[in-house]
Amino acid sequence: NNKRLLLNSIVLAKMLFQAGIGGVFISAEPMQKLIQMAEYQGFCLKCKTYGPISGPEMHTMNNGRKRVAGTCSQDGCTGRISKIIA
Repeated sequence: NNKRLLLNSIVLAKMLFQAGIGGVFISAEPMQKLIQMAEYQGFCLKCKTYGPISGPEMHTMNNGRKRVAGTCSQDGCTGRISKIIA
């Protein structure tokens, strides 16, 4: 629950920074590192469970949106999980 709150705070700070609203003094590079440090969760279509993404990698799609891709963290499952985050 604390990780979800941290992630929501990071996403909100990023949106405020990109919108140019005063009071947010985080440059883009440290913000990207904070976003990468957060634990992402997603739904695995192979084993039909919701859980953390193992080995998350940040990707930028052709339309400019960010997504996290990795593998399912359940024992014995080799499914890939991808989640759009911004």
